[in-house]
Amino acid sequence: MVNSGKKNHFARKDNRQVSRLPLKNLENPQVYTTITGELLKEQVVTNFDDALKNASGITPLWAATGRAGDGAAYYSLRGFPVQPTMVNGLPGLTNGSLDPANIDRIEIIRGPSGTLFGSSLISYGGLINTTTKRPYKTFGGEVNYTTGSYGLHRAVVDLNTPLNDTKTLNFRVNSAYNKQESFQDAGFKESFFIAPSLSYDVNDKLSFLVNTEFMSSEATNPTMLFLDRGTPLRVHNIKELNYDNKRSYTSNELTMKTPSYNIQAQMNYKFSDQWSSQTVFSTSSAKSQGNYTYLYEGTSNKLFASLKDGIVLGRQFTDQDNQNITTDIQQNFNGDFKIGNFRNRIVIGFDYFKRTASDRSSGYVANGLVYIGNDLQTFNNIVGKQTNGDSGDLTKAGSDVVMVGRLFFRPFLFYTLKKNVFIYFI
Repeated sequence: MVNSGKKNHFARKDNRQVSRLPLKNLENPQVYTTITGELLKEQVVTNFDDALKNASGITPLWAATGRAGDGAAYYSLRGFPVQPTMVNGLPGLTNGSLDPANIDRIEIIRGPSGTLFGSSLISYGGLINTTTKRPYKTFGGEVNYTTGSYGLHRAVVDLNTPLNDTKTLNFRVNSAYNKQESFQDAGFKESFFIAPSLSYDVNDKLSFLVNTEFMSSEATNPTMLFLDRGTPLRVHNIKELNYDNKRSYTSNELTMKTPSYNIQAQMNYKFSDQWSSQTVFSTSSAKSQGNYTYLYEGTSNKLFASLKDGIVLGRQFTDQDNQNITTDIQQNFNGDFKIGNFRNRIVIGFDYFKRTASDRSSGYVANGLVYIGNDLQTFNNIVGKQTNGDSGDLTKAGSDVVMVGRLFFRPFLFYTLKKNVFIYFI
């Protein structure tokens, strides 16, 4: 039986962010998918990766690493890597994972979008934009607590209230605390997120909106394994590698902190029924502070020529201290008018983007060798002291000893990178 009166309560019929015009979905030629906050709430989504599973054509490449500059999760969109770098259509950087507590909807826009969004933070494959929740004119809110496997504990608060009798000044705050362990022998993530927002309707023509997001997060970074690209492969798949995915090759003492904030201020003015203006200022910051590691294959070293099976990987280790700050100023003029019998809609605007990256990271040093395979005895004879195929010291004290030389030279490794981009569009 087909019920034509049944509505999709998770659908949004129009979208302003995708084209920067108030177009209905059927009027917009751009290819995009919208994931609404109502759907995320229905599914009890607790992380951004799970939220994106609702969209087709986008697949995860790797999870958030926390590393400097590009520590957010990577996804594949039309064959190109892309990260969630846009918030309300403006730059919003993070080096960790996004918290879904303040998400009203997620838009995955496919294909080149540099004309309207600039090319500094997006990919040829498209972009991922998150639209945040906004204040409304009645008192309301909710409190949620979620618990689950691997030590998941999550508490979320959403509170909205008018601040005056005329309900022209409204305040909303979304906040979340999240803590979860890992299915592996080590690994955890703990974060606190708060997003206050304020709206003020001066009159029927002029309004202001301020959105802010602040997040502090500490986690172990997932260890990546890189095979040697300069020599023939010794293994060709996970089965041949004999990899135990329960092992993390890290410890809970080696963590990365990724504090971030995003502040946006918006002024909207309606000149007439045909023309309106939107002026936006935003600034964001993303930091990476702590220990980052990865494994790179070194089996081709003559030292390991006697190994009959498996591969040897060297652990590269660094103490990171990096910050990226962005500033963005955007002006949009929207028109909706007729020429003869034809309706015309247009957006005219410009965007100024500035990015400053400051880095005091230590550089990389070696911290032991990791053997994956069935010839552990030969590896033991070559390397000597090791634990379950790992000769590295994964304690905080041990890592500090490894980094002593690099930390001494850290003041001389400091650098700052600045980037300025100006675009205009019609």
